[in-house]
Amino acid sequence: MKIIAPNNSLYCSDFMVDVPLGIVDKKLCGCGLTSVALENNKPTIICVPNTEVILNKVGQYPNNRRKEGVLGVYAGVDIQAKLPAYLASTTVPKIMVTYDSFWRLMPYIDDSWTFIVDEFSDLLDVY
Repeated sequence: MKIIAPNNSLYCSDFMVDVPLGIVDKKLCGCGLTSVALENNKPTIICVPNTEVILNKVGQYPNNRRKEGVLGVYAGVDIQAKLPAYLASTTVPKIMVTYDSFWRLMPYIDDSWTFIVDEFSDLLDVY
């Protein structure tokens, strides 16, 4: 799916409330599609290629668009301590996890979560 912004919108949040299903060929970095996923009302896990992406987004929340924080999961994060406390403290949980740490979330999630692979092209490049 290609995203074509109506009326020269600059950010996806100007015309979207959810990330579409399937592979999104957005062609543009910084258009806010990850923010749409972090700010909607669905429990969401976003897999990303590296810790820097997580630290950047976790540092942006809470803000005026999302009053709750985002949990970052990557090497060195004690998921057994952090995840239960985070889930108890939020109404709409949002978790960002590196590709190689996703398996650590498996015991804690079910099919009620939305799962997004961000920067999908990076994953393909590696393989």
